[in-house]
Amino acid sequence: MASPRIGSRRRHARQVERFLTDTPDTAPDPQLLSELGLASYAAGVLSNPGPVVRTAEMVASARHLAVRGELRRLLRSWQRSGIEALVFKGFHLAEFVYPATAQRRYSDVDLLIRPSDAVRAGDLAQEQCWQLLWHADWPATAHARRTESYSGHEVMQLRHRRSGVHLDVHRRLVHNNHNHLASHGRQERITRQAWAKSQVIDWDGVRVRQLHPVDAVLIGLVLNRSWSPEDWELRAHDYLDFRILKEEFELEPWELEDRAIELGCANTYRIFRSRCDPFEGVCNLTAPSRLQRHLWNLLVAPERGNRYLERSMLALAEILIAPFAVLRELPAVLEALRLAQLRESLRSPASSLAMPRRAPRRLTAGRWRRIRMSIHRCLRILGRAGYEDRELQAIALLLGLRRRSYQADLSWVAGPDGNEHPRLELDGVPLSVEGTLLADRTRSD
Repeated sequence: MASPRIGSRRRHARQVERFLTDTPDTAPDPQLLSELGLASYAAGVLSNPGPVVRTAEMVASARHLAVRGELRRLLRSWQRSGIEALVFKGFHLAEFVYPATAQRRYSDVDLLIRPSDAVRAGDLAQEQCWQLLWHADWPATAHARRTESYSGHEVMQLRHRRSGVHLDVHRRLVHNNHNHLASHGRQERITRQAWAKSQVIDWDGVRVRQLHPVDAVLIGLVLNRSWSPEDWELRAHDYLDFRILKEEFELEPWELEDRAIELGCANTYRIFRSRCDPFEGVCNLTAPSRLQRHLWNLLVAPERGNRYLERSMLALAEILIAPFAVLRELPAVLEALRLAQLRESLRSPASSLAMPRRAPRRLTAGRWRRIRMSIHRCLRILGRAGYEDRELQAIALLLGLRRRSYQADLSWVAGPDGNEHPRLELDGVPLSVEGTLLADRTRSD
């Protein structure tokens, strides 16, 4: 599902801003609303919604009921085992805050648990038809979604085998500056403060925690937009989330301002309100300029930590090792280019390459990431890193793995767009291709 952001399309952004802040007697193009995840909301507020909007509402409602049922079963099993969970962000807003569950579209479900419960929670989830995609306590093999140096906010990721819904299970509510650096003291403190202020509710027989409404605004929305890779860019539903939380719980400006001081994010909240503030009817969905982002990140550095300093430290380390890594992958890239010149398609050479005989050392997530990045850089240097070079990159990655004697294979599978896409596998299991031309270009909500 594409991410509901609109910042790069100014004309459409202005239309959506008027729709969200004014009395909605008319709406933007239904397809645009559907793309941004606002169609099901429009169905509940427009006097004459069209078929596209009505269909979106029915689909969102049916999907939420299915997700709700599976999540309740999982949380009930965790409750019996003494595991406490806090639900927040999209699903929480749809289920507990919006007037109708269909009005708030979401893709993943976000939960917070205590890190000490993570192993037991993962084991119980697997008994409840959930597939454990990644766990912070697992060895970081090439199939893991995170590298061995990951120190970020998530503790595991689950996928329901039947419905396909993803569950992001967090150990911290807020992103740290960089997921590979252990500088997350502020985020730990905010998470502890949120646990302490959270509220226990009886969800039809299932005990679950939810953020205090003030924290749902400040942590669930403001900090997750401002301190995360979103880097201050709003999504289409952010103004609605803020406005509906404000109205449902009769929040006052002073409550949010006082709590922002307690959490240590007063400057962040002030900047966010300059772009998204239902108290003043301010909604600016246009993407901030690079200069604005830089200025805001410097202003909130005392609260969040210096994003640029940490990035510079990591970039410096990468600069020192990158040339050697690229040279290591150059033979695989040159061989892929040679095969490309010999044949019209690279698909037949992929199947004819001999499988290595000897077993290599275990391919870790970090080593696989370095191979991917180095081959991508090598192709960029050679001017072959366009989207049309995906097949070339796929065969270069395959050669890079087989040169190290890994039991890798490559096939082409039909994608949702009807076209065939390369799929790399190691020992029969698909590999993560994040950061390459083979990666899926969409993001979840």
